[in-house]
Order: sequence, then structure tokens, then C-alpha cells
Amino acid sequence: MMSVKRSLGWGLALMVALAGCASTPTAPQAPAAVAAAPAPAAAPAAAPATTPATPPAPDVTAMAETPPEGRALISFMRPAFLGGAVASTLFEIVDDKPVLIGILRMKERVNFAPTPGTHLFMVIGETAEFMTAEVTAGKTYYALVDPHMGMWKARFSLKPIHAADVGGPQFTKWLNAAKLTLKSANDDKWAVDNAASVAEKQSKYLPEWKSKPAAEKLALLASDGR
Repeated sequence: MMSVKRSLGWGLALMVALAGCASTPTAPQAPAAVAAAPAPAAAPAAAPATTPATPPAPDVTAMAETPPEGRALISFMRPAFLGGAVASTLFEIVDDKPVLIGILRMKERVNFAPTPGTHLFMVIGETAEFMTAEVTAGKTYYALVDPHMGMWKARFSLKPIHAADVGGPQFTKWLNAAKLTLKSANDDKWAVDNAASVAEKQSKYLPEWKSKPAAEKLALLASDGR
């Protein structure tokens, strides 16, 4: 009898213990980690400071009749009617390459503003002819683009107008007869389209000119400026 009571007591104690375990609340689970909010997008990089463009060099041809500061002025004049159907193309030779100054028709002139020093000029027609000029800043010089008959079409030469002739009656006629003009976009296009022909004439005739005695090479002198 005692064994039965003891067994019942142990069974009852076990049931109470199990009931207590069932009623024990489970520990709350830690909440799932919240994903971090994405970092704000980086602000766009500031645009680099704009460097002002270098101002273009002064135009070598100008309507002004006085030289720009620090430069000389040469007025190339073609006052004659002769060879009027043929344009004369005027270049400065810079580092052995022709740089277009302008294309002159009859009764036109063009102004060129070179830096002080010695310059070499070339005029193209049927052939190529050359002239040097030594110029001083602040001075104005004059030269003729002189047409003469060639074998097939007009040829041209460059003739300096020396100080003794500047301001004289013939000079005044030349100056009044030639209208001042500017190099145009069409002139530049012509120079590009005919670059091979121009280079060929320079290569052919410049060595001939260089081989001439100094006395036969026409030149503007620094003293010819006014």
C-alpha cells in the first residue's frame, strides 16, 4: 500500500513540474536587424572653373590706316587695270610656308600688320615673285602689286614704294585708285583648294630669287616707313 501511495506522489509531482514548464513563457527573440538606410547619393562634382579663352591674335588685315600697337602696317596696292581679269594672290612666307594675306583684283589694296623685323612676301600669278620688307613698329609702309604680261596670263611683281615717293603726286593717284579691302572666307578657301599649286610655284621660283644678287632683290627698307 505504501508503494502505491509513493508512486502516486511521484507521478503527481512530475505532472505539476511539467505543467509549470509548459506555462513558463519563452524568452522573447531579438528583433531582426533592420537594414541600414542607403547612404545618400554623392553630390555631383563641382564643374571645374572655366578658364577664359585666349583672345585671338589681331587680324593681320585691317581697315585701319594706322598700325596696331606694337606692329607696323604695309599697304599693298594694285591700282593698275592691266591684267584685270587675273587675281593676284599675296602671301607672307613664314617658316618656309605661304600664309595668305589676301587676293587682290584690279583697283584694290589690302593692309597687313606685321611684327617688327624682316619679312618675306610672295605674289602669285602665272609665276611667283618675291620682296623682303624690314619694318619698324608704329610705321606705315607701301608696296605695289604690279601686273605685267606673261606667256599665258598676267604675272605680278612686288615693288616697294620708297620714302622719297611716298606722298608724291603719283603715290596719291595710286592710293586713291585702289579701294581698301579685306581678306574673305572665299580667299581662304581658294588658298586651301590651290595649296599644292602655290607650294609648287614657291618651290620653283624662290630658289631663283634667292640666287639673284642682293642689288636685284626688291626690298622695303625700315626708313621707308612714315
